[in-house]
Amino acid sequence: MNKYFKLIVTGLLTLCTATGVFAAGCNQDDATGENPNDGRRVFYRTFEGIHKLDAPEVTTDDYLVKNGKTEYILVIPEKVDNYERTAKDEFVLLFRKATGISISVRPDTDITDLSNAKIISIGETSHKKAYDSTLGAEAKLEEDNKLGKQGVRIVTVGDDIFLYTGNGGDTARTKLGSIYAVYDFMQIYFNFDYFFRNCITIDKGVSETKLRNFDVFDVPDVKHRSTYSQGVKSTFDGIRSYEKNAGLEPQDIIQRRNRSRDNNEEIMMTIFSEFGNYSSQNYPYHNTNMYMSLLSPGVEPGWFSTAGSQLCYTARGDDASYRRMVEYCARKVENSMIYYNTEDFPTTNYFTLTHEDNEAHCTCAECVRFREANNNTYAAAECRLLNDVIDLVYEWMADPSKEISKAPYKRDDLKGVFFAYGSSSRAPVKWDEEKGKYVPYNYDCIPNEKVVAWICPTQPSTFDVYDPYCDVSTDNLAAWGDITTETWYWFYFTYYTRPLHFANNFNKINNNFWQFLLANGMSY
Repeated sequence: MNKYFKLIVTGLLTLCTATGVFAAGCNQDDATGENPNDGRRVFYRTFEGIHKLDAPEVTTDDYLVKNGKTEYILVIPEKVDNYERTAKDEFVLLFRKATGISISVRPDTDITDLSNAKIISIGETSHKKAYDSTLGAEAKLEEDNKLGKQGVRIVTVGDDIFLYTGNGGDTARTKLGSIYAVYDFMQIYFNFDYFFRNCITIDKGVSETKLRNFDVFDVPDVKHRSTYSQGVKSTFDGIRSYEKNAGLEPQDIIQRRNRSRDNNEEIMMTIFSEFGNYSSQNYPYHNTNMYMSLLSPGVEPGWFSTAGSQLCYTARGDDASYRRMVEYCARKVENSMIYYNTEDFPTTNYFTLTHEDNEAHCTCAECVRFREANNNTYAAAECRLLNDVIDLVYEWMADPSKEISKAPYKRDDLKGVFFAYGSSSRAPVKWDEEKGKYVPYNYDCIPNEKVVAWICPTQPSTFDVYDPYCDVSTDNLAAWGDITTETWYWFYFTYYTRPLHFANNFNKINNNFWQFLLANGMSY
């Protein structure tokens, strides 16, 4: 391992616009790639989020709650979306927990005269839009860019309070920030914090508290937050069933699973197993069998592994057959893009081409040669295939003779994702003593600017990232960081968000870990 030294990357490494996913390690080979030095690199990164939580009490005689009552009305848009609806539900439930008050909720069309009403506005209400107009277009754009898609803004204007999120300069808003604005509001007013279902802290019995002069900007350090996945939903629902069956008090905060970070279903398009059949089986992980099977028209036997259901990522070394495999996969991506069109799915700009789970990779002569020429990892062939697939999709989008070039599903921000997992977990690199970093054996076999490596390490969950016990895995993560512009990180659960899983993850998930991940191009 290379010598201990601190690589200060503050201000040098730009946090890429990734949507990486922290979910977790799977079974895989040890990453024993070449590294001739005898220490390890230490990465430091200052976080780039904004945490301006200014909210002093007003000096006037104005109250949010007085004598156990409130004059405030919670206002939501007339046409509310799922995020704003969840934000409203969370506000009502948490406000009642803290104060005992069931706050009145009204659509913005019911409140036309703010001079006779005190409001707390959530999301894109007409009142919030009127406030926007007072900022001016330039200031509004600057605010949106500062907030990004999931930052939080809370501001007091007169005796009204606005809770909303930004749009990052995009035409389509990602409104998850509206939910987090509610959580920030509750944290500031009532010391709210969340750990898991039936495990929160919040002040109770609050019968009097003054209005606060909010000037809050809260943008996450780790750039993207996500809605809950089906897996998290199943976990929550299972516990809720247990609570009910055990005669416990019904839990009224089930929506707070939004607070549990998991894979972001908002950004991931899936690959359908049949062209044009959008009810056909699909799956965003371990999905090469969704791309093709031996029974699919146009599929060639040489595209499949000699050892199981994996692909042969080299097509047995037959260049013409390999090119047909690339074209077939690219058509499957376009098939999914048609379904996930930009109007109905504005934020869904990632697809995966990930190998099957717990299946041996191909042992044909070309696959073995390719692996041995690239640090003994199958990642090189997998990455090359995805590079070629997404490059072809972009060629089609740029070709005026192709339908995709003018289709409503064309995406200029499309990216592909592959798993660095199992026998492809090791980075296809070698150590460059002169550069003091890892470099690829073959530049065609590392992620290009449109490809994301989704890394599943062997990192133990109870050791600090710089503990010597983690040297091999940590060094491999740093190797991926050296050759990628965007990476995702996979681990299952953190702290105790999984029932009966009380591993002391706090020894791992700490400042060192976040800094290490961010410094290596991971942003979620």
